[in-house]
Amino acid sequence: MNQRPKSYNRTISAIKRQRTAKLARIAARSIYLKRRGEKELMANYMCDEFVALGGVYTKFLQGVLLRSEFMRKWQSPNRNNIFENLDTEIIDLPALLKRELPKEKLGEIAQIQPQPFAAGSFGQVYYGQLRDGSPIIIKALRPLIRETLRYDLRLLSMFARSFFIKLYPNMQINVDDAINDFKRSTLRETDYVFEAQFADELYQAYKNHPHFVIPKTYTHLCTPNIIVQEYLGGISVAQLLKLKE
Repeated sequence: MNQRPKSYNRTISAIKRQRTAKLARIAARSIYLKRRGEKELMANYMCDEFVALGGVYTKFLQGVLLRSEFMRKWQSPNRNNIFENLDTEIIDLPALLKRELPKEKLGEIAQIQPQPFAAGSFGQVYYGQLRDGSPIIIKALRPLIRETLRYDLRLLSMFARSFFIKLYPNMQINVDDAINDFKRSTLRETDYVFEAQFADELYQAYKNHPHFVIPKTYTHLCTPNIIVQEYLGGISVAQLLKLKE
């Protein structure tokens, strides 16, 4: 069994310490603004800081707070960007694919673009092409997500239960239920084996539907760290929200 190098473990520990300290500073500053009666400034500050933290913290805004009174006070013109245009990380995609796929499967992928064209809280998406010319997307899990996710979820749970419930006792969502649902859905979202299987089930169920179009998932090319699917053009959730507004 391969052991992780000490430098790797030190990196994970440092990330956890930094995020704990950061969340403590956000809480302290938010409490200060609340006491001064600056509720809108507080909401804008906290949401902007969560977006800057990225990852599961952005997902928390999407999944738990989006429908709350708190989020309605967030007046940033870029608030819809929590659904797209997130920061990307450096991923050596060719090296990742080489580690993840055996040679015969890797040979099915003819081309990949080294830069992602989209990024979510947990994954980055790249254009590619199969040997037969079929356009594909390759979704790669962000580095260190699994190693830090459960810790971040515990931090968010403590933060939400100790802060938001006191701040908004009549919040329109049940915080405990919302957090528990958020934890379950978030952990599933980083389980790429489950995600690929579920996507394939949807494709099989709707592949002959006259209106719904589900991209094909190439399950034999999917691994715990990558998902390979047929590329379909379209517009994003953020663009739909902007059109609605």
